[in-house]
Amino acid sequence: MNEAPTPRPAARIILIDAQDRVFLMYFSARADGTGIWITPGGGLDPGETHEEAALRELYEEVGLRGVDLGPCVWFRSFVYPFGGRMWEQQERFFVCRVESHDIGDHVNHDEMEREVITELRWWSLEELDASPERFAPSGFPRLLRAIVSGEYPEEPFDVGT
Repeated sequence: MNEAPTPRPAARIILIDAQDRVFLMYFSARADGTGIWITPGGGLDPGETHEEAALRELYEEVGLRGVDLGPCVWFRSFVYPFGGRMWEQQERFFVCRVESHDIGDHVNHDEMEREVITELRWWSLEELDASPERFAPSGFPRLLRAIVSGEYPEEPFDVGT
């Protein structure tokens, strides 16, 4: 009998600098070394709101504190195996704009994150459009254009996988 996946609420941050670049991390957890570019973020701690988790994750993964968190613009849900069980990651994506930020190597990442997050970088819209890389969510380059230009949806919407 298959058990239902365990819900895992999570907050992600669409971090954009003054040059309209977005910060992404390469998540490589597969044995063959392939992976996917993701925004900073992670699961909520007990009693934490999505907004609190987003701000904590910005510090833990990017080294940013004292920033203004923008609106939640997207959400998505997906199921994945980890640690011998199935999880349903339920993500909310928040916008955060900064003038600039020099990203150190694996800022404040714990040991497990240092193993699976193998690259950190800022991407321009043009670089995203031209890249053959995989991004999460899958339509990220297309979806990002409206966000970079300041066109936020009235209500967050489902961006799929």
